[in-house]
Amino acid sequence: MHLEAVNDQKYTVSGLREAILAAEKNKTPVKLLLKRGDEYRTVLLDYHDGLRMPHLDRVDSVPDRLNAIVSPSK
Repeated sequence: MHLEAVNDQKYTVSGLREAILAAEKNKTPVKLLLKRGDEYRTVLLDYHDGLRMPHLDRVDSVPDRLNAIVSPSK
C-alpha cells in the first residue's frame, strides 16, 4: 500500500510529522488515505503518543542473529 494523503492533504513527511504531533495534543485520530493498485482505503489511526524512534533491545535468552547478519562475509 502507498500512503497518498494525511488528514486530507497530499502526503509529505513534514505533513505526517505535524499530524502525529497534533494528535498528541488534541486526541483526534490521524486520517490516512492508502492506495493499493486501483483501490483506495481511508484509515483512522488512533495514536496519540507523539513521535517515537524505533530501537532494538537485546533479549538474552535468544541467540544473537543480528551480529551474524551484519558481520563481514568470510
